[in-house]
Amino acid sequence: HWPLPMRMGPISTKRILASRWGTSLVPRPYYAASGFSKAMSAAGQPMKRAVWWALKKSLNKRYKVKKANVIMEELQKDLHWGGHQSEQNWKTLTQQTKVHSITGRIRLMSPEGLVLDGGQEIACDVIVMCTGYTPNYRFIDPRVNLHLQSGSDGVYLYRHLIHPDVKNLAFVGSMVTSANYVLTTALQAEWLCRALQQHVKLPTAADMAQDIAAQRAWRKSFM
Repeated sequence: HWPLPMRMGPISTKRILASRWGTSLVPRPYYAASGFSKAMSAAGQPMKRAVWWALKKSLNKRYKVKKANVIMEELQKDLHWGGHQSEQNWKTLTQQTKVHSITGRIRLMSPEGLVLDGGQEIACDVIVMCTGYTPNYRFIDPRVNLHLQSGSDGVYLYRHLIHPDVKNLAFVGSMVTSANYVLTTALQAEWLCRALQQHVKLPTAADMAQDIAAQRAWRKSFM
């Protein structure tokens, strides 16, 4: 992940990116946005590109990331999947060259440490494996998965919760990424409870399927 500082000048990073301002910087307007919002988003594309470019340059300079070691994933895509905020001591350690960034893949482990695919040997006492994860839905009945059409990018659902072709199954806090995961999950649980109590009127299965298709196209257009 791109290492985001806790603050950008006098302003907290979360107040910039986890707000309406951050939402306005998304490359594509939300698929359910109004025509006016879509027009404003299109007009602001040059400014958006300039902001993302400036932010990446600032992060590279701040953390002394060499050009060859720059994370290739687009910053806005990385933030969509969660992002990462680094503490102040990380900046201090990199500036004092107590922490070094090395690019490469581990070819093998040796008694002294590890060897990268380029032949470079790195002596170390501790190796922390931060490999991430890939969603796996094989635990779900294949007949249900046939309707869900689950893939490496997850499952596309109405309100990120339910699928019109699968009854009695909901995904709470699983198919959505948010800057405030706890709050988002709580809101999803509240919405689902109201829907089950019929306090929320659900659209028809056809309308939900149409909404899911639009959501999938929107996400795949830039994420």
